[in-house]
Amino acid sequence: MKNFKISYDYLALFVAILVLLLTVWEGYETRQHNRISVVPKLDVDINVQSRSNNKSISYYVESTGLGPVKIVDFMILYHHKGKIIQSKDFNYLMEDLRKLNNKLEINLDLASSDMDVGSFMAPGVNEVLFKASAESETGVSDEINKHVRDTLDIVICYCSVYDDQCGQVQFSNPPIVEYVCKAE
Repeated sequence: MKNFKISYDYLALFVAILVLLLTVWEGYETRQHNRISVVPKLDVDINVQSRSNNKSISYYVESTGLGPVKIVDFMILYHHKGKIIQSKDFNYLMEDLRKLNNKLEINLDLASSDMDVGSFMAPGVNEVLFKASAESETGVSDEINKHVRDTLDIVICYCSVYDDQCGQVQFSNPPIVEYVCKAE
């Protein structure tokens, strides 16, 4: 009889260890599932609109992934007088567009985003990063759009809320400068 009692004790110990291992494995799988369920993805686009006396160009980004996007690096590259200028804002471009606006004598409206490192975007949200709109009876506002397209490049580096599953999007094609994210 004693042999059966000892074997039941070992069997109970074996079942307890098995349950513990299954619990650890289930926790691991749940964590992996949670990470996959928050995969971030950013899509970028340039929107050019043209009406009879109004032309505009917008650079916008949209969060199309399953989870929120954490911005880990954001760089504006501007081709200015033969040099590539890295910036965190659109001031150089806006200054050049205002000079071009004064030369062409058109009505120029500029707007920019305040996106910065550390900010989050929820899934399904889009944000206009930069918009230039020009009104002109003569149609010379095409020069504004051309200037923006030829000189501006925006690089956004992003990760999931777990700081993994990172990616990078860049607007110009081909890129003005090959930029590698610091977070990757």
